[in-house]
Amino acid sequence: MKHTPAEIAQQPGTWITTFDRLHHRQTELQNFLSHAGLRCAPQERPVVFLIGAGTSDTLAALCIICCAAGGSAKLSPWPVTSLLTDFPDYVLSGQRYLWISFSRSGDSPEGVAVLERALAECPGISHLLVTCHANGRMNRAVEGRANCLSIVLDDANQRPGAGDDQFLHEYGPVWPDSGACLEHGGIRDDFAGLSQRRREISSAGGHARF
Repeated sequence: MKHTPAEIAQQPGTWITTFDRLHHRQTELQNFLSHAGLRCAPQERPVVFLIGAGTSDTLAALCIICCAAGGSAKLSPWPVTSLLTDFPDYVLSGQRYLWISFSRSGDSPEGVAVLERALAECPGISHLLVTCHANGRMNRAVEGRANCLSIVLDDANQRPGAGDDQFLHEYGPVWPDSGACLEHGGIRDDFAGLSQRRREISSAGGHARF
């Protein structure tokens, strides 16, 4: 518990960094998600897997709740351990997939194993990786691949006791940005609301009141 108060106190300030990174890559992210099939006709859209382990698995389940409100995308949260042991049962021939993987370290053995297997055996799957480790094996695995995109968040979230902060940072790229794409079957181009919230937090010196 010794890390928790400090984590909570500094989170709003670090959200600004996360927002700025996402805003800078907004067009790239939108183009990737469109290429993955989220602007196709409903029957042609991919099945979206949100994948993680531990805290990141909880994050995936939370994103499902938020993203599924529109009912336009086929969403499934999967613990990485399930995919590791029963891979053929989850990946069906002829089905289009988008995997959104969350991994703070980007080096968890099970996460690396599942991702590398998917890349080798199912090259048609599109992958969006959200991680805090630019040099992690998962990030290196997707780097430079046409159907893959990685979002590397603040490396400060690699420090010991960063679990709560990591949870909120990884949640950001999927909602409201990617989440809006899944929720409405399209791409949300308007960052105005988030921009206003960013200004409010920034003007408060990185401290938000809820």
